[in-house]
Amino acid sequence: MLNEPYAWINVNDEYKILFDDELPNYYPEAWMPLYAHPARELTDDEIVDIGTEFLAPKNCDIFTFARAILRKAQEK
Repeated sequence: MLNEPYAWINVNDEYKILFDDELPNYYPEAWMPLYAHPARELTDDEIVDIGTEFLAPKNCDIFTFARAILRKAQEK
């Protein structure tokens, strides 16, 4: 399973899609990568475990919590 985008979509340009393996060199912040692999899901219990680990004891922000969830999903 590749972790590289197979295309790029520009939501500022009426949803223009480029089927190229490289990020376009003009306005790169306007391009969003599209991936071919299915999303990995976490169970409610796994999300609660991450919340218990990160939110309560560390008093972290929502971004740290979101990154922890993404890391856990990538491990699956």
